[in-house]
Amino acid sequence: MSAVPSDFVFIKATEGVGYVSPACNAQTASAQKVGKKVGWYHFANVGNAVQQADYFVNNISNYVHHGILMLDWEANAVYQGVGWAKAWLDHVYQRTGVRPIIYMSKGVVHQYDWSPVASDYGLFFAQYANYNRTGYQADPWTDNKGLGSWKSAVAFQYSSSGRLAGWAGNLDLDKFYGDKSTWDAYAKSDIPAVKFAYKVGQFVTVKDGQSKNAVGYDISKWVGAKIEIVKTRVVNGKSVYDGKVGANPYNDLLESNIQIWEEAPAPLFKVGDQVQISPKALKERNGYDLAPRRLKLGTVAKATKYAVKYSRSWYEYEVYYTDGKQNTHVLEQDLTF
Repeated sequence: MSAVPSDFVFIKATEGVGYVSPACNAQTASAQKVGKKVGWYHFANVGNAVQQADYFVNNISNYVHHGILMLDWEANAVYQGVGWAKAWLDHVYQRTGVRPIIYMSKGVVHQYDWSPVASDYGLFFAQYANYNRTGYQADPWTDNKGLGSWKSAVAFQYSSSGRLAGWAGNLDLDKFYGDKSTWDAYAKSDIPAVKFAYKVGQFVTVKDGQSKNAVGYDISKWVGAKIEIVKTRVVNGKSVYDGKVGANPYNDLLESNIQIWEEAPAPLFKVGDQVQISPKALKERNGYDLAPRRLKLGTVAKATKYAVKYSRSWYEYEVYYTDGKQNTHVLEQDLTF
């Protein structure tokens, strides 16, 4: 590839949710080594748009901001409609901050109403005058029917029968409408840089009182879990974290959902300590009213770490009183010596 005379190259990265091009990394390294501009594309298959967008981003994450990202929209995928393509483009943009472009034939440009896409994403279109062998053309033929919802194009593929020195077969030949700085602009994020409070490898926990993550999933049951951060990303301009507990994913956590996880300290009270229920205590952890026991003398019979939570309430106690009554779920902050 490095021997082929070209200014840029588009490289296939992924297809569907089960194929990664085995040549992608080598082709990328070869092109970058000799200073070519690079773009990476996902070949759309019939299936879920968001899953395919995730598959693409997950496999080219090291290349984001280093070249153009593109959706290859052809074959049977076309019949899934404009909404599918927009969902893919939107999701890649949300995850990377980079607006991908979309590749399609000029016939497909006119076959659908692309106005929901054209306002946000650039077009790379293909149209061939014939299938004769050809080299580069400074002014390749295209019809005069315009570009549908787009006023202009990012690039134009005018042949699939191109022949260039250094390559032993046919090549797709493309014309890019811009210079190196234009290319770099398509590769950059247009979402303001987001700083992450937490890093991959750190452990966090969900704050008490949190109920929903970035996708609306109930995370109240995650409170206190020791979550290892495995990925940071930007979604709609916000810091979002993916984590795991063991092999279980705890994903889509907003920065406001979480805080640093710490080991629970030793219990403040131990078995046998003489204690009283604080005059400010209200209820046991299970809701039982503590007011009748306030300031009554009792003895700690058991201390239990009921959860790893980011507060003093990591332990609960069984307290027995001189009158033989007891409370079994008294939180640490509700006790005093």
